[in-house]
Amino acid sequence: MTALHAQIDALEEALKRLRSGDFQIIGQFPAMLDDLRQRADDLERRQAELISLYEVGQEIVSILNLDRLLESILSRAIVLVGAERGFLMLQEQDDCGSRPDQAHRRAG
Repeated sequence: MTALHAQIDALEEALKRLRSGDFQIIGQFPAMLDDLRQRADDLERRQAELISLYEVGQEIVSILNLDRLLESILSRAIVLVGAERGFLMLQEQDDCGSRPDQAHRRAG
């Protein structure tokens, strides 16, 4: 059973106690509701992350231009983590050693 299910079960049990006349349980409701709201927020964030990862996966197979692909991935990463800006550094091997390529972007 997940923590969310456990919290729902606890809330249902508290409602049963309340219906049976145990009014002392009322003091626990605000904390229980706050916990449920926090879990719901966490689930929404996780869902947004999974959707974004799925969309990046789709882009990886559909965008052939590397610069456009990196720009798209970076834009999504910035939004996902709530950053103002971000950058990617890629390292390519050439005959003389290595040369870093980079992509950077500001939020917005």
